[in-house]
Amino acid sequence: MDSSKPSSALATLATRGWVSLRQFATLIGVSYPTVLRLKDRGAVKTVLVGSIYRVYNDEATRFLAEGNHPSTKNQPAEGPQ
Repeated sequence: MDSSKPSSALATLATRGWVSLRQFATLIGVSYPTVLRLKDRGAVKTVLVGSIYRVYNDEATRFLAEGNHPSTKNQPAEGPQ
């Protein structure tokens, strides 16, 4: 499969419900080493299946909507009670 085009990566995501890290890099328009750094610092959630890290549909959607910084709207505000 040609994963060098965002449309191909998006089709894979829609069909399988997940993409590899290389396909995810193509989908969000960054290099593979950048996606590895995002994974290592926890900015994108991945699942290791065999020897392939997968990014599932819900995480890809979240990342595309929010970027590296997960939303805080569902977290309680901190401060004095």
